[in-house]
This record gives sequence, structure tokens and C-alpha cells, in this order.
Amino acid sequence: MAHPGIRRAQLAAAQWYFWPNMDLGIKAYVQSCESCMRYKSSTGRKTGKLQPIPLPATCWDVVSTDFITHLPVSDGFDAIMVVDDKLSKRPVYIPTHTTATAEDTAKLFFNNVIRYYGIPSTIISDRDPKFTSKFWTALVNLMKVKTAMTTAHRAQADGQTERQNRTLEDSLRCCISYHGND
Repeated sequence: MAHPGIRRAQLAAAQWYFWPNMDLGIKAYVQSCESCMRYKSSTGRKTGKLQPIPLPATCWDVVSTDFITHLPVSDGFDAIMVVDDKLSKRPVYIPTHTTATAEDTAKLFFNNVIRYYGIPSTIISDRDPKFTSKFWTALVNLMKVKTAMTTAHRAQADGQTERQNRTLEDSLRCCISYHGND
């Protein structure tokens, strides 16, 4: 079963349960979780000067988007579009295909983000062809949305969304069978 890190697991358990030495027990469990040791990514700190994105005034005013690709096919989908609100850090995971066009991506964005949260003022994305196409550019210009592109080949430029991607990938990895047929 997928679970959060030590501190979040302790906080979640403390809301409902108590037992003597609970924090030590949870820490020991999480540190010895075979699935986590095998599949989860390292969270070591990286050094360097950060260039933070200014904090938005309201939720869903500034969003970032990215794709997780090369996933095992499930219900016909082999990719996930991740849209992340920069203020609340709430992600929206949208199943899609690696072959989706810019038009398909725009429809997914409209039906799963704009429809529920409104038009953002800024969309941050990498330089995926879906986000640099004439169609996508015309669409965001029509909606009067600013776009911000991260530096090419530098996933850490949009660390919050990349972290959401890693969390989802780690959870999915822990939940699928060895043969990947579930």
C-alpha cells in the first residue's frame, strides 16, 4: 500500500490513533518498507540558487502542467497530464495518450481544469511540442492567458509539478503487481 513519508504518516495516524511510542513505530515501519526502498525516488537535497515563482493571489490563478509518459496501458491510456495549482498545490491528474495532439491537450485542459476552476492568468509548462504549437499559442492568447516556459531539459525548473509527478509515479509503482497486469 502506498503511504506518505515518516512525518506525514505520523501526522495522519495521530488524527485517529494513539499507542505508546507511536512515532517511533511509524518511523521504523516507513524506514523498513520494502516497497518504498525498492521503488520510491531519493529525496536528497540539491544545492543551488533558487528562482522561485511568485506566490499567486488566489487558487487556480497560476497553474503548471506536465506529462507523465511511457506508462503501462490502462483502459487505453498510456500517459497522464498533470495540472498543478501553484498556491494550493492541488494536482489534477488527467489520463491521456502519448500520441495526443495540441488540440487534444487543449480539450483535456478545458474539460478538466477551466471547466471547474476557471481560466488561469498564467500557465507554466515545459517546452513540449503540445505547448509550443500554433494551436495552443492561439488558444492561450485568445483567453488572455500568459504562458511561462521552463528551461529546456531542466525538469527541476518546475520542481513543484515534477514532485507531484514523482509522488504519483511512486504511488502507482507500489500499487501495481510485479507483472504489471493490474
